[in-house]
Amino acid sequence: MAAIDEEAAGEDALINNCRTKLEEIKAAMEEEINEKRADMEEPEDGWPEIVIEDSEIRVPDDLL
Repeated sequence: MAAIDEEAAGEDALINNCRTKLEEIKAAMEEEINEKRADMEEPEDGWPEIVIEDSEIRVPDDLL
């Protein structure tokens, strides 16, 4: 779903709702990771960039 750009999605409610939900879930996952990192000592070379692939996120059933 996120691979379909906004222009191609147009007014398609399902695609736009899924895209929004995926972004919300990604943000929550990143926040959780950052909270866990806050309790740990940072490595000498720093934390790796947080990369969450769309394939790692499950779209909630209520959207489908």
